[in-house]
Amino acid sequence: METFLFALWGLWLFMILFAAGRVVAFPMLRRWQDRRWGKPAPRQDATALIVAAKGFDLKATPAFFDTLFTQDYPDYRLIICFETWQDPVACWLAEQFDLNPDTPVWHHPEAGANLRSVTLVGAGTTTNEGQKVHNQRAAFDLLEDGDRIVAFADADILCSHDWLTRLVAPLNHGTHPLSTTYRWLVPQRPTSANQFASVINASIATQGGSEHTNVLWGGSMALTRHVFDTLQVPELLRGALNDDLRLSKAARTAGFAIAFVRSIILPTDIDFTWKTFLEFAKRQYTQVKIFSPILYTGVNLLLGLYLVGFLSVIGAIIYGYFPAWIPLAAAYVIDQVRAIARQQVILSLFPSDVIRRRLFSLSWLEHMLTPVWMLLHWAIVASTWTQRHIVWAGIHYEIISKEKTKVLGRADQIIPLPVGAPGLPFLLALGDKAATAPLTTLRVEPAVIPATVGIEAVTPVAAAAAFVPAPATEASPEPEPLVAAEHTEAAEPAIPPAAEPAPPIEVFAAADAAQEGETASPDLTAPDLSSATRFASPTLALWAEPSIIDTAPSLQLWSRPPSKDPARFLITSRKGERAHPLSPRQTSLPATARTSPHRSDRAPVAPATPPPSAPTPSTIPLPTGHETSRASPTSLGNYPPTPRTLAARRPQRGFILTPQLPSPALSSRPRPAARSQPPGGLTYRVARPTSRKPSARPH
Repeated sequence: METFLFALWGLWLFMILFAAGRVVAFPMLRRWQDRRWGKPAPRQDATALIVAAKGFDLKATPAFFDTLFTQDYPDYRLIICFETWQDPVACWLAEQFDLNPDTPVWHHPEAGANLRSVTLVGAGTTTNEGQKVHNQRAAFDLLEDGDRIVAFADADILCSHDWLTRLVAPLNHGTHPLSTTYRWLVPQRPTSANQFASVINASIATQGGSEHTNVLWGGSMALTRHVFDTLQVPELLRGALNDDLRLSKAARTAGFAIAFVRSIILPTDIDFTWKTFLEFAKRQYTQVKIFSPILYTGVNLLLGLYLVGFLSVIGAIIYGYFPAWIPLAAAYVIDQVRAIARQQVILSLFPSDVIRRRLFSLSWLEHMLTPVWMLLHWAIVASTWTQRHIVWAGIHYEIISKEKTKVLGRADQIIPLPVGAPGLPFLLALGDKAATAPLTTLRVEPAVIPATVGIEAVTPVAAAAAFVPAPATEASPEPEPLVAAEHTEAAEPAIPPAAEPAPPIEVFAAADAAQEGETASPDLTAPDLSSATRFASPTLALWAEPSIIDTAPSLQLWSRPPSKDPARFLITSRKGERAHPLSPRQTSLPATARTSPHRSDRAPVAPATPPPSAPTPSTIPLPTGHETSRASPTSLGNYPPTPRTLAARRPQRGFILTPQLPSPALSSRPRPAARSQPPGGLTYRVARPTSRKPSARPH
């Protein structure tokens, strides 16, 4: 009897040590795979990625699809299959891509994009096979001759942008015709059901890797088109409930090797109760029993051997047999080594601190309660010995055989799309990219510049004006002009008296003509050039009729998709173009915008002569509560006064017109907002009062 016990305990310890050795070797085998498949593949075959989806989760579904649409694989298309078009995920995707059953295909607008197209497929309900398999078989009908790889994914995984590239790397390198990986369950809450589910799943995930025992996992797998056609996958899955185990058995029978890619084990969020956890686990092992009986038998033997060895050691200790402490102590030490090695695997697989914290919170189960979760694991497997009925995604199935499945019932409740479902960042990024497309040259013929108009530089200013002429019934009132810098040489001619105002398009044509260096002509008269605009960087200075600015919010002249804010115009300078808001009734600029300093390495720009009625620099009207320094002219030219603050004296490339000025601080110290420029554009600064009174800002 003693010899038998020692033989049993020796076999028990060997099994524990072998399992721990697989965990310890996992990082080394992963690095070996990365060196083998991480280098660029000799080819990147076109891939059709099939995703079976059902239901909608506000947190997981948008993130999953956004990552799927932005994979870095150079040539792939997406086929999303579901039961009906009334499914919440189908409604959401159809709304995002503006698709329907009549037009189910969306093509990427860019010719060289990685993602070529997105196709939605509604397969309908089934009564004689699994609904997921039924949806996939409907997607198989849409495969094209150019699809050299067929990949599969579940809609509940969390993948990175290089997931598809890594998944199909063994296929593109030619080492394996099939590849797969596995999931790692990550608890959302630290409940006992979630923790036990995660630990049991981790013990399975770190044991995969041998080509002789690998099985495909339907949540992430790929196979070449040659294997797909050889195995006749659509007919192989007809009537079946399971897709991955059925394919695995057929592939091994045909002699095709399966690669297990360790580096892309996918984290999957879970939030189980004990009822849902047991239902999930029993569903998995029931399918293993039907579709992979050899694997099911092996799992039963290993779990049974562990329990027999552990219970025999505990019984011998209770009986008083002292040598039984030796295998128990050895098993405890091996468990500690395995738990530490599993933590290293977590660190190597998941860079996210959130996932690491959640998984590290389970370490007490690994270190102290291995016999407990092993006993629970065996109990779950044993409960499926006689089971053939499962409930999956609200559908009650009876598994009659590998090729025959019967649907016993469905949930009558249809869950609508949740309120507040977010959009796809992928599509928003495409819209932003289209909105920032380069400008095309806008030409208006004929266009000439009158000799009486002063032009500072040759960079055009696209004013937000319509192709509608200004009212010609009466002369527009003379607005308050800006003061341009005095020219040290001969002054340019003054603007002649008023005449009929020209349409805004002619003012813009004049700017375009100036850029092209065309000759001047007296076609534009003085009222068209009534209020001066002085820019900080070399820019064309035109005077525009106030009626042009008044109509700006409802009109546009730019050649790319306009901004959502109608009251915007474009300023083009040396540094590029920038959109700036324009107040509908603002006809003059703040003093600090008029007096923006130039950089010292730029030559002074020849200023335009203001209208005769323009006030002198000392009489420039300023908003109440703002002061400017009466400094002497700089070496760059006789510019108007500049602000006192250090932040305002920094070189500026432009300015923003805003309807209202900010309230000044009651301290001589510059406010934090004046020390940096906002990302949307440049702001003008105003001087602070020189008093040293305490700041009136709220505390």
